[in-house]
Amino acid sequence: MSAEVSSPRLSAAWLSGEMARALAATVPPSKPSDVMRAADELAAHMDETAVIGHLLEHGLDSLGVRRVIEILRVLQHLAVE
Repeated sequence: MSAEVSSPRLSAAWLSGEMARALAATVPPSKPSDVMRAADELAAHMDETAVIGHLLEHGLDSLGVRRVIEILRVLQHLAVE
C-alpha cells in the first residue's frame, strides 16, 4: 500500500475549497478540482493559454473558461492587496 503525499496548494491562501465548489457549480460541468487546479496553475505563473487548455479539456465551453479565469484572477489580486 502506497501513501500519496500531497503538496500544499499554491492558491490555498486565496481560494478555499468552499469557494472552488461554488465557482464550479456556476460553470458546469466543472468540478471543484478543476477550479483548484486552474488556480494553482495561475498561482504558479503558468501561461494562461495552458490553463485555458486544461479547462477546455474538462468539457467547459469558452465562456465558462473565461468566467473561471477572470474570477480566479480577481480573487488572486484581492489576496495580494
